[in-house]
This record gives sequence, C-alpha cells and structure tokens, in this order.
Amino acid sequence: MNTFLRNNYLVSLMKPLSPLNFSVGLTALFVALAAPVQAACLPNTNDFEFVPSGTTQQVSDEYPRIFWRLQNHQAENLQISVTDETDRELYFWDYKLSQSASESDNQDIDLMSVQPSPKVAAFPMNVGSIQNWQLTLICDYGDRSQDIVIRQQIERVATNELLENSIKSLSAPEKIEVYLVQGLINQALTEFMNLRHSQPSELVESTSTVNNSWLDFQRKAGIIESQ
Repeated sequence: MNTFLRNNYLVSLMKPLSPLNFSVGLTALFVALAAPVQAACLPNTNDFEFVPSGTTQQVSDEYPRIFWRLQNHQAENLQISVTDETDRELYFWDYKLSQSASESDNQDIDLMSVQPSPKVAAFPMNVGSIQNWQLTLICDYGDRSQDIVIRQQIERVATNELLENSIKSLSAPEKIEVYLVQGLINQALTEFMNLRHSQPSELVESTSTVNNSWLDFQRKAGIIESQ
C-alpha cells in the first residue's frame, strides 16, 4: 500500500520514506534547469525528472504538491531544496533512499511527490510568487561530483473566480478534465492522484486498468506524446 504522511512534510505516492531532516537557512539556487549528467547510480537520466518537466511550472494552490519521477537508480540519498525569488531558503529535506524491492519494483504509478504542510510551511504561496525547486540525487557521499541535479521554477497563477465556483460541484474526473483544458497540469495531476488513493481497496482497479488510465492522463496532459 502506498502511504501518505498527511500531517508531516512528505506525501509519497511510491512508498513509505525514511524520516526527514527539516531545516531552514540560506542556500544559493540557480533558476535554470540543470541537465543531469549520466552517473553510475542512474544509467538513464530520463528516469529522474520533474512531472511535468521543463524549466518552469505553473500551480494554483497555496501549498502546491510537486511531483517527480525517480526510477532504476542506485542512489544513496535525495535532497530537496526550495528557495524563494530572493534565494531565501524555505525548505530543505534530506532522506535516505531505500534499495529494497519495494522501491525498485515498478509501482502502479511511477511518481514521488512532496507537499509542504500548512503547519510547517514558511508561508503560503501568493499569486505571482515564485519558488525555485532543486532536487539532488546523491550517488556517492564520498564523491559529490557524481550528484545529479534537476531544477524547476514554480509560479503560482490566479484562477478564474467563475471557474473556481463552478468546479466545486463537479466530480473528481470532471475536475481533472476542466483543469487539463485550462492548462493547470499540476492541479489536474494532484486531483488525479487524490482520486487514485481515495478509492476503497475493494474498488481499486487492476494494474492494467491503472496503467491505462495513467497513460491516458499523461497523453492528455502532454506529459508524454500521443501515439
């Protein structure tokens, strides 16, 4: 079963993770996306990327949930650093990655995510504000030159008030479709994942059905190309 730590810092769709070390300080962070170099712990760099990918991403929530893909690796740790537009560090997470079968095996949906809890967040994102997210995959603590780094700039955008009012009465699948039409991919993805994990266990679909619905969502969202 996938585990959600709703009252903690981390929400993991892939597996339970080790306890996090949380700190706030100052760290310089570049805005541009860093193209990761191939390393021994990650043969295919496409297995580590933000979802959706790119140098920037628009979100609509005060406390956005950020997603990324991490597969087929032998890394030791994953560090997540978040700063604002003035390079002030807002959050820092550091946890050890398990090499157990539960992590290396393919899951129904191959994503990880983190969402700052309002209880620990420095402050909510205002409309127009920017956060710079940096994920560092540590292959070897003895040789940090092998680190693989990806970066993405997150901007909170305003949503139409009429849209917000009309969407309240919609079902989760209908909300997903509306968000996709509006280009709010992060919101659509968050709604999609919430729907997947809110279903009672007896109603959970087969692996093939889950895979098909996930592929269909990715095509509609432009995460992967339609074929």
